[in-house]
Amino acid sequence: MSHQSSIACKIRSIEALKKACAAMRLTLTEAKSYRGYSQSFPCDYVIKLKDSPYEVGVIKNQDGTYDLKTDFWAGKVAREIGENCGLLLQEAAAQAAIEAAQMRGVSVYRTYDYEAGEVVLELEEPEELQAQL
Repeated sequence: MSHQSSIACKIRSIEALKKACAAMRLTLTEAKSYRGYSQSFPCDYVIKLKDSPYEVGVIKNQDGTYDLKTDFWAGKVAREIGENCGLLLQEAAAQAAIEAAQMRGVSVYRTYDYEAGEVVLELEEPEELQAQL
């Protein structure tokens, strides 16, 4: 019996997801399948977790975005990447924002609000950009 779950998300930058995985000490690689309960499932990329027998499949959609699928049974996946991949998605969103800001020449300062459990990004535009506004 499969326990596969599709995560409601639309990842637009595979590079941001790669950086998020690296920040969380996970591995994202191109692959044809990922491991779930007692079988493998098709994917385009796989995220290998440290302490789980299961993996996270990254599946490319026709519109160029990516979805995540995994097996949350027994809580091992959630311990590493959060409920419904929440920690991974938060890190991927932070990486995408950093990527976009840096492309515009904006400095990014990153902190973590441990009480709220949130990544905090502070953006600072170069003086020449501020003068144009």
